[in-house]
Amino acid sequence: MTSYFDELTVVLAKNIKKYRKQSGYNQISLGLKIGKGSDYIAQIERGFRTPTLRSLCDIAKVLGVEPYELLKFDE
Repeated sequence: MTSYFDELTVVLAKNIKKYRKQSGYNQISLGLKIGKGSDYIAQIERGFRTPTLRSLCDIAKVLGVEPYELLKFDE
């Protein structure tokens, strides 16, 4: 059985990837833009890591979206 947290982690990964590609960033450049290591975004997008609230806000700012948009389920 999948928990809500697990489902939200998948949604977050998918949305970060979608907005990252729309913004023209690769995983390494986005990670470095927010002051993280080169593999940070890759780990989030694969579901191996969840960002802190601060990192989530930093990612959203760089991608030009509101933080809640990274957590939105498809409608």
